[in-house]
Amino acid sequence: MRTSQIIFMTLIVSVVATAQGPFNDDTFPWQARLLDGTILTPVLHPNSTAAVRFSTEGAIWSTTGEGSNIIGHANYQKADIVVVGKTVTLPDVISHDGGATWTQTCVQGTEVTDATGNRHPLTAQTWWTLPDALAADPNHFTNTGAGMRGATRSILDSARAMALNPTAANQMRSNYFTYLKNEVDYYVNNGTLDAGFATDAGWANGGAKYPVTAGGTYKCAGHVMQDANGNVYNIPFLTTPDEDRPHSVIELSENVCMGTIVDIRTGPQDIQKYNANGAAATGPGSMLTNTSGLRSFVLRSNGNDRGLLVVLNEDPRFPAVHVNAKTGQEVPMSALFGDNDGDGIPDGMGQHIEVIGHLTGNWFMLGHDVLTSMVSQTDPFEIFPTVMRFRDNGDRIRVRGFLASSDPGDQLEFSFFVNGANIVPAGAGLVSILPAGAAPAGGGPPNALPSFEARFDGEPWLQNQVVNILGPSAMQIDLLDAAGNVKNSQTFEVLPGHHE
Repeated sequence: MRTSQIIFMTLIVSVVATAQGPFNDDTFPWQARLLDGTILTPVLHPNSTAAVRFSTEGAIWSTTGEGSNIIGHANYQKADIVVVGKTVTLPDVISHDGGATWTQTCVQGTEVTDATGNRHPLTAQTWWTLPDALAADPNHFTNTGAGMRGATRSILDSARAMALNPTAANQMRSNYFTYLKNEVDYYVNNGTLDAGFATDAGWANGGAKYPVTAGGTYKCAGHVMQDANGNVYNIPFLTTPDEDRPHSVIELSENVCMGTIVDIRTGPQDIQKYNANGAAATGPGSMLTNTSGLRSFVLRSNGNDRGLLVVLNEDPRFPAVHVNAKTGQEVPMSALFGDNDGDGIPDGMGQHIEVIGHLTGNWFMLGHDVLTSMVSQTDPFEIFPTVMRFRDNGDRIRVRGFLASSDPGDQLEFSFFVNGANIVPAGAGLVSILPAGAAPAGGGPPNALPSFEARFDGEPWLQNQVVNILGPSAMQIDLLDAAGNVKNSQTFEVLPGHHE
């Protein structure tokens, strides 16, 4: 999935103006049904069979239930959102055949937990999980099975969020300072971040200044519809979870940062809670000991960068973090946070990545998606390099990673291309595969998947080669069977972040 195709936390209901199809065709006999069972039909232009359309793009002013502490599906009979002076209603289901069959519509870019504990995009039926009162309070979202610690910012702007629901707003501020201070202290102790980082991000002991944040943006396009009594509604076009160009999306913001992971924290750890004013909390529950931790890392592009602190998403309204190749295939989380070669260093250290998420302030991000620099140009994606190291103008290449599966006798063959030419002589790039359950050569716990570690040191064919030469540069890995036949071949880009 390319960056432009990954849409995150802003409530967007968008549509391509020229798109055609059964759910946005003005002349199609379609209907919408609301949560309370009300049936809607399109409002037509006078003296025309074309439906009246509408569109929006602007900051979210309010949603159903926002500003209250009412929790639970039974209290939400409508799924409304107010933006640019319009109230838009998300229907429960939409029909394109006059009510014979119905399809549930959703809001992409979101991910919430339903009553059964399953995660899926927000729908009218799970609209009750959207307000800040639920997302901010760990006691609420733990009960829904989300397994996240809580949001750090509202879907409304920070001033309006505080005015509508100070309890929820202060809980989100507490979450922000808790995540920020615990992780910054760790990285300051490591020498990765400077001592003033937390202060510039707003923290102070008892006098913290929470960053001003904008609310989410809601874009939408759809039809004006009416019920049997002539009451009118703005209804967005149908969106399904697997739609390439969704008509309904929420973004809190879409912030992007590309760089190299210069430090990483995997847990377990103790977590000190902080209050909304930045002071350390006291009393029962103020210290969580030996928890699974806040998985995080610091990202820089060069030595002059101060660094961005990225904590994996803890807002239960939005997707859990996925680690992907840039072609969209998901790779194991251990590609970043595991120590698969047993060297005591998380495999993400030094990786060149792109992370997409939402900022609170300027220095802190909750990350949603991580795009690794391992870019597969072929499908299916079955070979997962987790670490690539090239010594420029030198004689060393190191690559390690996993395979989805392998058979006895399989091996890998590596090829490295500079300006389109393979610099590896025939037979010189063969590497053995460790079977699933085998410990890595450098020691450490067994790997759950078949694994490999390619070491090319001092090879004559590497002398005076620059693998990151300005021209095209790539690495190809072939999976061979015992007879030497190619079972799978994948090519990966070689990027500046891979070089020593």
